[in-house]
Amino acid sequence: MWMIGNRSVQESHTYDPGQHGLFAYQWLKGLGGAADLDKDGTILAGELCAYTKGQVIKLSQEQYGLEQEPLCIPGPGHEGATVRLQPVARFK
Repeated sequence: MWMIGNRSVQESHTYDPGQHGLFAYQWLKGLGGAADLDKDGTILAGELCAYTKGQVIKLSQEQYGLEQEPLCIPGPGHEGATVRLQPVARFK
């Protein structure tokens, strides 16, 4: 699975409160537990993608008034999409 910070030619945004780029900060925050959408203690690749993408889209609009939309490959329904079911992190 690939997670890319921009869907097309878009500006990537810094995120000063997190001392990273906006995409990297939200991705790391997701791995830290925020992406556990079903609250089962395991972060699946699909959960990480959905969380990161949603947060980046929301914050880029709110903070910068500009679009930044991450891309996950493969997307849902495409061949190889079963990778979205693979655990990428577990936490307590």
